[in-house]
Amino acid sequence: MAIVLALLIGAGTVVQVYRIGDSGARAAWHDGYSATARPGPRR
Repeated sequence: MAIVLALLIGAGTVVQVYRIGDSGARAAWHDGYSATARPGPRR
């Protein structure tokens, strides 16, 4: 019984990590590409 519970918790953790990573990647790359150049911050 404990093995089944551990496997379910492990599978749930893997799914959550995947979803969080996918969400972060989408947020980072959403509209991140532009065909026209934009000036960067002035130094």
